[in-house]
Amino acid sequence: MQDFKNILINALHDLNIMPDPENLADLVRYRSELHIWNEKISLVSLNNPYDLPVRHITDSLTILPTLVKKMQE
Repeated sequence: MQDFKNILINALHDLNIMPDPENLADLVRYRSELHIWNEKISLVSLNNPYDLPVRHITDSLTILPTLVKKMQE
């Protein structure tokens, strides 16, 4: 679990996204649910520890800084 959080935080920081503790807790909860459901219906490919935090979460958040910037204009 700690590996997931560290990988996720580092990947988000690379995108200049600084999650607050509540957001991070939500993403950890999402990870748990995804693992449960992935065993039942194979939602995503998880071959290594980087797949979920980098390929499936961080990749979907890459647009966030641009969206925030546009909303502030």
